[in-house]
Amino acid sequence: VRKFRTLTELILDAQEHVKNPYKGKKLKKHPDFPKKPLTPYFRFFMEKRAKYAKLHPEMSNLDLTKILSKKYKELPEKKKMKYIQDFQREKQEFERNLARFREDHPDLIQNAKKSDIPEKPKTPQQLWYTHEKKVYLKVRPD
Repeated sequence: VRKFRTLTELILDAQEHVKNPYKGKKLKKHPDFPKKPLTPYFRFFMEKRAKYAKLHPEMSNLDLTKILSKKYKELPEKKKMKYIQDFQREKQEFERNLARFREDHPDLIQNAKKSDIPEKPKTPQQLWYTHEKKVYLKVRPD
């Protein structure tokens, strides 16, 4: 097995990559998959952003975001509760739709992937403790 590539091979690989670029492992979402609800802050932000953008056209998006986040933090609890309740209502609806989606498309349910990182070995103290616990439970099962 050689560990180098010729210039011709490199050029052919580059041309192939230009034709078919690597798109990554990004999972394609199903078109029927329910959309997550907006958080209370983001709901407030989307509601107020257009108004503030018209009032202050010279401001950048970053400055608008800073101002609106400050306004949201200063918002009284009663007004915040309106956004929170809307979020909770939509979240419950999302969970119902998600359950319905999983029933309709059982083949798309992803298995919980185990981590690639191996478990840490147990320390001597942990090994001693598990041994002592087993002995103790044999002597006193109740």
